[in-house]
Amino acid sequence: MIVLLLIVVCLPTLWSLFPTGFYASHDGAYHLVRLVHFYNEMVKGQFPVRMGTELAYGYGYPIFNYMYPLANILGSGFHFLGFDYGNSLKLVIGLATVFSVVFYYFWLRIDFKKWPALVGAVLSTYVPYRLVAMYVSGSVGIVLSFLFLPIILWSVTQFIKKGKREGWLVVGIAGLILSHNVSVLIYFPFVAVYTLVIVYFNRNLVNITKLLFLVLLGVGISSFFWIPAVLEMNYVNLGRGIAVNYLDHFPSLRQLVYSPWGYGYSNGTNGGMSFQIGIAQWLVTGISLTTSVWLLFKKRLFKKENLVPLSFLLMFILTVVIILPISTPLWRSFKLIDQLQFPWRFLALFIPIGAYLASWSTTKTKWWLGILLIILALYSNRNYLRTWEVARYPDGFYIKQTGLFHGSTDIAWEALPVWTKGQIPSSRAKTVIRENENSFKYTEESVTRGEKIKLIINNNEKQEVVFNLFYFPNWQVFANNQELETKASDEGMLSTTLPAGDYELIVKYASTPTQILANWISLVSLLVFAIIFLMRRTVLFLFNSCSPRKTGVADKTK
Repeated sequence: MIVLLLIVVCLPTLWSLFPTGFYASHDGAYHLVRLVHFYNEMVKGQFPVRMGTELAYGYGYPIFNYMYPLANILGSGFHFLGFDYGNSLKLVIGLATVFSVVFYYFWLRIDFKKWPALVGAVLSTYVPYRLVAMYVSGSVGIVLSFLFLPIILWSVTQFIKKGKREGWLVVGIAGLILSHNVSVLIYFPFVAVYTLVIVYFNRNLVNITKLLFLVLLGVGISSFFWIPAVLEMNYVNLGRGIAVNYLDHFPSLRQLVYSPWGYGYSNGTNGGMSFQIGIAQWLVTGISLTTSVWLLFKKRLFKKENLVPLSFLLMFILTVVIILPISTPLWRSFKLIDQLQFPWRFLALFIPIGAYLASWSTTKTKWWLGILLIILALYSNRNYLRTWEVARYPDGFYIKQTGLFHGSTDIAWEALPVWTKGQIPSSRAKTVIRENENSFKYTEESVTRGEKIKLIINNNEKQEVVFNLFYFPNWQVFANNQELETKASDEGMLSTTLPAGDYELIVKYASTPTQILANWISLVSLLVFAIIFLMRRTVLFLFNSCSPRKTGVADKTK
């Protein structure tokens, strides 16, 4: 019943998803176009999808090797079931939002009674940054990460306190990494601190060992994505610098307290976005601080049941500091967080922090405070539940935009192979190969599944053949079924040396050794997960089903 109530409460945040067509946002159109290309590559037989063979005006663009895949995998599943691409993405956003709220309730219910847990779950829904991600930036990956964080918090708490939900922890870890790799950098320290605090109350070294195994298993399942994304980063521009300078995107403290809602882009204190933490979230933090002072006066503050809320209060303060310009020395000291690009992305942490403190505040005060917090959260976010434009657009609107559909779908061509030396195409090549002075005769053949280019070539002398494809280690060239050695031309194009003769020349996409290793790690991890958490339960179920049931009547046939 409570779950149904939560779904009803979060429905207003989903109203803007219902109208037909996809809505305008900062990144939404890019996500839709990526989904189209991702699905088409899957149909061609490429999985895991790493190369957008038709992106970059047909020169091939390895964006999927570095771009979080889960939104595209789920969206492709919905499209396969018959939904158009726009509705597929909206289904991902809507379902992620609903289940996120439900899992926040499950997590809070471990420490609190039903009413305080319900209040906290509602406050996890009505947070300005959640609505920014949904309707302003349109980042489907970030919205998905909102789902897997509470799954991790719920499962790790259940595991440490009760030894249950091990499988869900694996799902949460893998899902978070595959949802939005940048969010992992934000959530990992938060989850680590939270885990250490609750482990302190349940000092079980066996559980800690098993906990590490579960985390590694989740990391292993997601290896097919993150290992190539990290180890092959130097193949693209992303490995040589960041696309966005974080120094330009620090908000002010005043903006964290209140800033007008807008649909513009981030530009620090002059941007058109809102960077509010949330009025209700500020209120529960103030109440929590007041309660802490009162408990300190009563000499009860440092009791076991109050240390988790205290850690959340501390994380609230630290998160505010990290978002503000005062933390610039910290950002300069840890180069890894450069990849976050926008300091205000740490606003995501106020979703779990505000939810937990809301539940705690409701527990420590009167029941009617929960009603006040819910009303305040609903009222203060009432104008943030709509999209930028009223107009909605069908899939064809985005597909017909040549620069969008055949471009890079990222903001600064971050996945452009380094061998191109920054040369960005503006139109499709007229031919599949670049003919040189010693031209040869060739005819194009229809490609089959897994092939990019197929030619019949009559070559009179040994010479270099340069294809109109960006060089990347995944491309393979075969002449009469014999693989040829490939390299990057002076312009960064795929090239090979072809001896004199007549050939059937085929260009295929294949995995690099790093990608093959990563695929095997994921497959083995997935099999281990299935054996431990799925097959074991199936065997136990079948065993119990086949076992004779006790009737409670004594056997008198002896």
